[in-house]
Amino acid sequence: MKAISYLFPLAALLCFVEVSLPDATAQQTEELRKKFQSIKAEAEKGDAVAQFKLGWMYDTGQGVEKDYAEVVKWYRKAADQGHAGAQHELGDMYYASKGVEKDSVEAVKWYRKAAEQGYAKAQNILGVMYRQGQRGGECIGHAVARLGQC
Repeated sequence: MKAISYLFPLAALLCFVEVSLPDATAQQTEELRKKFQSIKAEAEKGDAVAQFKLGWMYDTGQGVEKDYAEVVKWYRKAADQGHAGAQHELGDMYYASKGVEKDSVEAVKWYRKAAEQGYAKAQNILGVMYRQGQRGGECIGHAVARLGQC
């Protein structure tokens, strides 16, 4: 009988949590949509950081439905302005064939641009790719030099 008396408050608490969670989730979803709209407005004005963030939101489905064509579009806009993170992510898109045809040479091009700005993730990926023979047309000497920078 004692066990049952402990279960009732627990069951009541679980019902409360279950009922209150959808409101919290709906509020978070609405906040994400507002954040998405705000970032999109800045991205459309040409802000490279906002363009990168917008690409990431499309990539992860944060505040918007996932759309790899939009991911590539916004990462490319930011990458063209020299945003190292966007250059790295655009390289990932080409390497993984997400929103674009798989193209290791194009992936290396974007990884290289990010790596030359000191972006460690891109330097690491280039080193691994070069070591595995996926050099995008570069000689092995350059690959060894790049590995030394990681």
